[in-house]
Amino acid sequence: MCENKKYIIFCTCNEQELKSILNLEIESFKIFDNKEEYNKQIYYWKLEKTVRELTFEEKRRIMGQIIRPSEKLDQDLTAEFVMEALNNNAGFDFDYNPEDGDELLIGVSYKYPQIGNHYRPLLPQPMTFVYENKEWYFGYIDHFRYKQIELKKGNIKLRKSI
Repeated sequence: MCENKKYIIFCTCNEQELKSILNLEIESFKIFDNKEEYNKQIYYWKLEKTVRELTFEEKRRIMGQIIRPSEKLDQDLTAEFVMEALNNNAGFDFDYNPEDGDELLIGVSYKYPQIGNHYRPLLPQPMTFVYENKEWYFGYIDHFRYKQIELKKGNIKLRKSI
């Protein structure tokens, strides 16, 4: 009997590819009349490493509030699905050995920027996952307490296997 399973691939992009993905304003105007294309969404990811605790002075300059991560971006991309994939050697397209304090952010955005006041539905907050004690878990690193550096970022491809 065949099983219909989903799997996830974390694809890195070079700067040129990311710019072409994020700066699509001209194309937004070209496809505006095609509502399906104008509302097309893409998944993205960003991997960060925790490098140190912030100093007292650095903490004093921070303003804002912590926004809790979403547990689900849509019916295909849930925290449970991502955790299972990450803890079973998810497909990064580069050599990567997670270390304690690594954080993976996964979000969804519109492929094309918004045109003027032609609003679209709000998208959910990103999901975040933290690597600790040889395991990924759903959670977040306190950015008001720890300094992080970006390791890699890119887009996500979901595939189905039969």
